[in-house]
Amino acid sequence: MSADSTPTGTPMETPEGSVYTPSQMSSSISNLSFSQASFLEQPTPSHASTLSDDNISLTSSLSTDTDDDEAEAEWQESLQQLNLLVSLVVIPFFGKWVGRRCAYWVWTRYMTWKYPVDIVITNRKAFNAAGVVGVLSSPSPTL
Repeated sequence: MSADSTPTGTPMETPEGSVYTPSQMSSSISNLSFSQASFLEQPTPSHASTLSDDNISLTSSLSTDTDDDEAEAEWQESLQQLNLLVSLVVIPFFGKWVGRRCAYWVWTRYMTWKYPVDIVITNRKAFNAAGVVGVLSSPSPTL
């Protein structure tokens, strides 16, 4: 759409969301496209006050569409962040936990098959005391 196809003084909506009212332009500017001409002439406050009700409703419906587009973009960004959280934090943590549980179970099953030994604790206090003494007597790890 070129600047010549609209009557002079009729407000139009630009792709950026602002209102553009063409005026009498020189012949060099009139050959420009609509988007180029909107950057050359800035609308004045007097043009905004002459908008009709139809143009105001068009402007409000276009702003609602842009609000919907912004909300959709924010929703997509939130979904992308949630996807990253799940794939980088939750799944590795859950996989590590499940892997350790399965490895412990498999190792226990193998050891009871390979070395069938039953351990019976007869004195719980003596067993706990021996554990404490063993921990205290072991050398502390150096970092």
